[in-house]
Amino acid sequence: MNVLLVEDNDSQRFSIQSIIESDFPNFRLLAVGSYEEAIALIKQNTFHIFLLDIDLNEGDEKSGIELAKCIRANPDYSITPILFLTSYVDKIGIAVNQTHCFSYLIKPYHIEALKEALTTLTNIPLLTNQLLEFKD
Repeated sequence: MNVLLVEDNDSQRFSIQSIIESDFPNFRLLAVGSYEEAIALIKQNTFHIFLLDIDLNEGDEKSGIELAKCIRANPDYSITPILFLTSYVDKIGIAVNQTHCFSYLIKPYHIEALKEALTTLTNIPLLTNQLLEFKD
């Protein structure tokens, strides 16, 4: 399962990367610190989960929210889970409403909260190829 982590804070990115590598061996994690690096990776890879910092310190035009909008504009990623990571509580509503993200974690969060969110993401039927059948 390919996961893209976009976090501009090096220490947080390395911490998340360490947690994922030790607790989620089935993940192939690619981690970058900027909007532009993320766009380049998205063009070259297929991802099943996105972990995005809402504020990438690159201005409003290259924020995590704008990155999520770009991701959602690609039909292949219209329902791919996005988990926002943020310390900006006031931006959560915007992120959720404009990008239809899966969920968010407010920094600082507990390691267990991150692990729980990632475990939940791996059990989404669309990711595990379990089909939902609706009968009338």
